[in-house]
Amino acid sequence: MYVTRAGQNCDPIDAVWWYDIYTVGHASAADMWICDTASDQPRDEQHPIPIWSSDRYGWETNLYTELYTVESLSEVVSGSTTGFACTPENMAGLTYLIYVYDDEGEYADCVTWGDDPAVFTSVCVNAI
Repeated sequence: MYVTRAGQNCDPIDAVWWYDIYTVGHASAADMWICDTASDQPRDEQHPIPIWSSDRYGWETNLYTELYTVESLSEVVSGSTTGFACTPENMAGLTYLIYVYDDEGEYADCVTWGDDPAVFTSVCVNAI
């Protein structure tokens, strides 16, 4: 099982980010780390990404989640909300790391992308 595509986007009007990950093979879940690598004072968040859909034969899985933006970092809830505003600066300055787990819950693959994937290359060499 491995990741074939991963990405994110956001809607500034509704203040929501969405994340899509596709795998070949059946995945059971994924974990995502977001880091504002363009900041002088970087911070990060961790969020689970659940299965959105998978074919019944286990050939492909789509993991998907939406995170709504909150004003205060004390309001951030993993898997639900984020403190990263949907702005052009954040779109350009965030770096992502995704760990994907197979159908037995074991680590299977990872991918990293964004502003500075080198931040995560010690734990994941699959940069897109």
